[in-house]
Amino acid sequence: MLAATNRDLALAAREGRFRQDLLFRLSVLCIGVPPLRERRQDVEPIATVLLERLCATRGRHVGLGPDAMGELVAYDWPGNVRELLNVLERAVVFAATDRLGAEQIREAIGSSIFGHPEARSASGATPGADLTLAEAERDHILATFERLGGNVTRAAGALGVDRRTLQRKLRSFGRDVGED
Repeated sequence: MLAATNRDLALAAREGRFRQDLLFRLSVLCIGVPPLRERRQDVEPIATVLLERLCATRGRHVGLGPDAMGELVAYDWPGNVRELLNVLERAVVFAATDRLGAEQIREAIGSSIFGHPEARSASGATPGADLTLAEAERDHILATFERLGGNVTRAAGALGVDRRTLQRKLRSFGRDVGED
């Protein structure tokens, strides 16, 4: 049996938050692995292998440009390798070309379920720092929509919203996007 956790199960068992009998079953061989943010040198080889597997599974041939790899290495990965996999998969799904750049990686990180603030704009500044929330949302939606060639389905996926929700938002911004 193989199990993984980011918690100290021995401490949790001592505090009564984890069953000791289960801890004993799991503790045959324990290997501590630091989080990805503490071993940035591993990001590139892990990303390369994950991208190869994703491309094989999806029948795509997408590579990472050096600027894209720089974005991956610079990010802290609070979700560790699982988050890295999700970001790469999101980037591959929405890739318009066969080479991912820094902007596509930032978009994939920024459109994650957490919307991490580490997903910086090209200038390195926090997106929308001097805008209201509504203005920042509008700008982000419109920029994503334009970057993806006006494709509502792809933009909705990149933004993590339903296609109809995106259509309503775009109409509220004065964009004609056709019928539902």
